Amino acid sequence: MAYPTCDIDGQFHRIIPSRFPPVPLYERLGPPAIQAAAEAFEALTNPRLRALERLAQEGAATPKGTGPQNWNMAPFEYPNPEGTIFLSPAYKVLELVEGLTPALVVAVQRREDFLGGSREAAIDVEMRALVHKVKGRFADLTGIPFEGDQAKRWKLGAELYESEVQGIVFHRPDLPGVRAVTVFDQNALGRAVQADHFRFVWNGEGIQRIGNFSTHEVMDRETLMASLDGQAAA
Repeated sequence: MAYPTCDIDGQFHRIIPSRFPPVPLYERLGPPAIQAAAEAFEALTNPRLRALERLAQEGAATPKGTGPQNWNMAPFEYPNPEGTIFLSPAYKVLELVEGLTPALVVAVQRREDFLGGSREAAIDVEMRALVHKVKGRFADLTGIPFEGDQAKRWKLGAELYESEVQGIVFHRPDLPGVRAVTVFDQNALGRAVQADHFRFVWNGEGIQRIGNFSTHEVMDRETLMASLDGQAAA
């Protein structure tokens, strides 16, 4: 079955675990010599760094978004053991949503699933928002009902992955009216930009509060969900 395609040119979001404020990865190891040794060791074992070195040796163009603070390459280097909405763990892709509030909702749900699954005691989790420029040709599934059967979704995603499109744009059932994208091709991504930092307060059963370091605002889970509903209504 053929699906319509559309051109995507806009900003999409995701929120990932982070330390705040951002610091060099090995700063806490102490003296510069020890930090340098740790960085050298990472260069021997980190697949992202080895891939960049290989591209440089081969004279190939460096992929878009690469650099010291790049967040684009990781999803295409490391598989997601749980898979994604449209693809099994065998595929390395990046999922994003349009808008900071929807991205917060997704991040809260994922953190709750993870912390609940590991029976984590009460803890604060620091998160950072990333804004990705997305531009390319995507399979447009926004006009069809969301497929609730995961096996069928994964089969559809695998078929589209092998087509000429650079990803899929669709509507998640938990985010009415909000566009989400699954990016197949890293070339459809511009450089990721760091945005707001958050603190998720996990009380042992759920994310109780969300604090924004950037605006100093604090909201509870119900307020977050209500703000999403208000955004959809607007």
